[in-house]
Amino acid sequence: VGTYHRFALRLLRIYGAKVGLPRDFAILDSSDQMTLLKRAMKSAGVPEDSFRPQAVLGAISAAKNQLLSPAKYDREADEFFSKRVAKVYQHYQAALREAGGVDFDDMIRFSVELLRGQEGIRRRMHNRYRYLLVDEFQDTNHAQMALIEELCGPHTQLTAVGDEDQGIYRWRG
Repeated sequence: VGTYHRFALRLLRIYGAKVGLPRDFAILDSSDQMTLLKRAMKSAGVPEDSFRPQAVLGAISAAKNQLLSPAKYDREADEFFSKRVAKVYQHYQAALREAGGVDFDDMIRFSVELLRGQEGIRRRMHNRYRYLLVDEFQDTNHAQMALIEELCGPHTQLTAVGDEDQGIYRWRG
């Protein structure tokens, strides 16, 4: 029993090296994230007085929740703001790696990447998790849904419980 992030944490502590994470990676809180982001903005040549750091971090978070790597986000950036965010995203991820850390969005993104890229691990998870129950399903974002899909094997029984009238994250789409 656990949240998406709790599951991802356990998975990455065991197999994180397969996606380039150190075994003892740190999970950054919002304060640490903002510190690294501001440093990344400076490295990328994106001044804080041009773009609010919170807006840049929100755009990076949205990209991660769409499972977009920095390189893919850069290829898809098609307007002024997203092109600047793409530069910052690359520097931000490099700073996270250098610090041996991940943010909460990375936990899900790297878990999906791991399961998609490692057939043996995915099969192991399919055998281990024969029954999945997802509560508050209406609040599931794209990355979380991809994680569910990767965990569901050919014999997995999935139950999703949700209430569309309780959707607290409608703005996520």
